[in-house]
Amino acid sequence: MLKKNDTLICDIQRCGYSGEGIAQIEGLIIFIEGALPEEKVEIKIIKTAKSYAVGKLLKVIKSSKNRKNPDCKNSRCGGCQLDHAVYDYQLKIKENIISSSFRQNAGINEIPINPVIRAQNIRNYRNKVIMPAGINADGKIEIGFFALRSHQIVNISGCVIQPAITDAIINSIKECFSENKISVYKDQAINK
Repeated sequence: MLKKNDTLICDIQRCGYSGEGIAQIEGLIIFIEGALPEEKVEIKIIKTAKSYAVGKLLKVIKSSKNRKNPDCKNSRCGGCQLDHAVYDYQLKIKENIISSSFRQNAGINEIPINPVIRAQNIRNYRNKVIMPAGINADGKIEIGFFALRSHQIVNISGCVIQPAITDAIINSIKECFSENKISVYKDQAINK
């Protein structure tokens, strides 16, 4: 039986709905953020439940041919879950997620899925940005994205999917808030 804090080595079989790698050990499905199918990885179990577990990726022992160095330097924000996979492979993963959704949620095993349309530009393409603002432990304003599955704000700088002007807008807003002593909503769950 797997327990929290167990360290083990496993093979990644497929990707889940959020792009996380999935392994299976002792009949238990394990979700591992940052792992790709066909990889052998070392993980630490960080959560267990009756039918699944969550593992933290410690080391990639055997790397997928589809792995690349992430372009994003804001890795904690959770906005680029597949940035560690080459783009054409990301498209295949997304097709498989759609197929799996029909199979697992609707019981439809055979449905033709058109290939995901390849984007002409895979950087700086977003045309809408919603970012929470908060106060950090030092009393300074933070503007960015929520870290994956949390309410912790991650300051963003040089986001590769946002327009280049985003950094200048964020900095202007921070200056405006500070100069005009504009208060920012302080969610008790944020930045703990």
